[in-house]
Amino acid sequence: MKIDVPTPGACRPDRDATATSTAQPPCGGWRTPMQSQTWLDACYETLYPERAKRLFRLDGAVGPFARVGRALPSLVLAGAEELAEPIEPEVADAAGARALSEALLAERRPIRFGSLPSDGLFATTFLAMTRGRGIVLAAPAGGSPVLRLDPSWTDPAARLTARRRADLRRAQRKAEAMGAVEIHVHAPDPAAVATMLDRAFAVEAGGWKARERTAVLDNPRQEAFLRRYCAKLAAEGRCRIAFLDIAGRPAAMQIMVAEDNALWLLKIGYDEAFGRASPGMLLLTDVVRRAAVDRLDRIEFLGKDAPWTAFWTTELRAHTRLHYYPGTPTGLASLLRDGTRVVLRRLRRRLLNRG
Repeated sequence: MKIDVPTPGACRPDRDATATSTAQPPCGGWRTPMQSQTWLDACYETLYPERAKRLFRLDGAVGPFARVGRALPSLVLAGAEELAEPIEPEVADAAGARALSEALLAERRPIRFGSLPSDGLFATTFLAMTRGRGIVLAAPAGGSPVLRLDPSWTDPAARLTARRRADLRRAQRKAEAMGAVEIHVHAPDPAAVATMLDRAFAVEAGGWKARERTAVLDNPRQEAFLRRYCAKLAAEGRCRIAFLDIAGRPAAMQIMVAEDNALWLLKIGYDEAFGRASPGMLLLTDVVRRAAVDRLDRIEFLGKDAPWTAFWTTELRAHTRLHYYPGTPTGLASLLRDGTRVVLRRLRRRLLNRG
């Protein structure tokens, strides 16, 4: 196996990258990429028209929202629905969380937050302040896995069970039987990132996501966001794109963000033509090793837990899906509309399963 070793620290995020970017919200101290100015700018530039943007910038809090809908206008946390990642407004402290919650409630509009971190300061504060002020629908929304790293992860196989180690060896043999195996982890500059994304999206389109029509190339808005966001990350030196090639062809890919001394997996995929060699598992094994060598703290898988993530970790960051409806005619009408949509989606799913 040929390994393309990056320069020292290539997987290590720049701890000061967000601190030096322009127009940072006053509270600072980003905890996730989804709370950064870079993410916010990419959201507003690609997902919403100018007239829809609704940014709440308060002392100790920043809440990026968009106004959607004409007949029954609502506020939606920017990117929460389109990108399906756990996004949360940034608050510096309890006072900031209360100020933002009060500003949102004063709008007297339905609000859709997507999936918020269940134990986040904003979510707990907002829920407490809505009592007697409308209807709140809050439900568990699974969790995103996180792998805590320490020096022992420089040899990932040693951290796995004997059965998992055997699976890795078997996958390695199958991959090598198909051709030369090469792994490359890139920190692309802005001039190179577009071509690498073309390659990564093509890999994803060669898998099951294309059949389910959930691949990036099936979602023009998500594709536009990712291209803009990764270009901005590349300019900051925080974009990572990894490939595992077999016989000169890309078999698996990962698009990642280097932030808060961690790697965040934005997109992963593999080409099913190489599926029997488990190329995604082989690639992730090497990325974990590199992250440990670079002394990163953790790998954030984002998305939701799945059987393959249990291969690595069972620690989850719990999320709560949260919708708020004020006790106004518009709020109640929106509640009825959204409830009807949920019922129809479930009915359609049942009919498709029977068919």
